[in-house]
Amino acid sequence: MCAPAIPMIRIDDGDYQPRCADGADNIATEQATIDRIGKQIAAQAAAVDQAKAELASAQAGQTRAELELSEQQALAARIMPAARRLETGASRPRSRRQPRLPARQRGVDAAKTNADVLKAQQNEARADAEATADGARPRRA
Repeated sequence: MCAPAIPMIRIDDGDYQPRCADGADNIATEQATIDRIGKQIAAQAAAVDQAKAELASAQAGQTRAELELSEQQALAARIMPAARRLETGASRPRSRRQPRLPARQRGVDAAKTNADVLKAQQNEARADAEATADGARPRRA
């Protein structure tokens, strides 16, 4: 006969306990991945800032070169109108005459893209961690 508070059957949790432990380990691994990617995102943000600073420096260099040329042309027009041998910077290397702004802008764009990729990887890792956690939780009947 059945009596209240007396178990009728006992379920062996020998398989259940190791699987729960595995699930907890998987969740910890996923969290470590999320944390690692978070640090990579921070590092990439620094790279974006560095690329922006390099672009600003190159833009300032270009502005300085343009102002210097303009000043030289104005001075030459006042002092030696007949002499047209103004140094226009032709003897300087191209990189000195005209900073490579497009390359600097591409550096900024690449750094931003890398940061976006890392953020997407972090979101994927979070989704994997949630799926792992859902699979490790005991199912309720």
